[in-house]
Amino acid sequence: NNNNNNNTHNKRFGAVVTLEINIDFPINPADALLASHVACRQLAEEFDWTHGPKRVRYMTKNVGLENAWFQAWFPVKDNQIGMIFEDDVEVSPWYFRWLSDVLDVYYVDAKNRDPLMAFVDLLAINAKGGYPEFDMEPAEDFSDGPQRTYCNGHIGFVKQFMRATWGAAILPRPWRGFVKWIHTKLADPSYKPRLPFWHISSKWSQAWSPYFYRYKYENRLYSLRYCLPNKESFTMNHLEKGVHYGRKMNDTVVLVQNYTTAYNWVHPVLREVPCYNFHISRIL
Repeated sequence: NNNNNNNTHNKRFGAVVTLEINIDFPINPADALLASHVACRQLAEEFDWTHGPKRVRYMTKNVGLENAWFQAWFPVKDNQIGMIFEDDVEVSPWYFRWLSDVLDVYYVDAKNRDPLMAFVDLLAINAKGGYPEFDMEPAEDFSDGPQRTYCNGHIGFVKQFMRATWGAAILPRPWRGFVKWIHTKLADPSYKPRLPFWHISSKWSQAWSPYFYRYKYENRLYSLRYCLPNKESFTMNHLEKGVHYGRKMNDTVVLVQNYTTAYNWVHPVLREVPCYNFHISRIL
């Protein structure tokens, strides 16, 4: 089952945060899968959420990974910020505090907003490298490439045209535009979200992210990401067997457990934050 937790962010730590748990239906509803599905539904119903309203959505047929993302959230106001987590993602206990600080500076304060910023990523840019949605030769890896000197021991922000899919604050205007755009593209069954310099791996044909990479490419959008020492991160993925992986994979990301190392960050104006392109080469 694919559970997406959709949070609507308001300001600071006393915020009312709406939790929506989306539960997909099994592809092949065999007895064993139905039993697991029922257990998942029960867990979602009994989950105690004290930070605001909670909703549970059940799919009556399998919608798949792509559509689970495309249908997860549609912001109607610019003061709504969403977060989508797949069910094998785990976050640091400090993620909301850090993210609130970042959003207060770069989004809640409207004079600092950049309309080209689409996400604030929870995954540290030097915590995991590579983008297996694409066939890239050689494989790109931010943690061990020419930017290694920049991220080694550095605490700070990076703008990047790619993004991780392991949790991020999704800003409303870019996401609204993407959802409208994707509905026009899905109407054409022959459409492939290709980029001029990469092609989609056939192993990732069910991923949603290549569509967003294409949308970002067309609209020059970027994600705000960050570096932390020792490849620490505010999110990780347990890499369970599923659509993307044929077996359980090893996860090596270390979650932030002590916020003091990340709390006194400098928040430079966005035009001063270094920017990297799709090839993970610095351009600004």
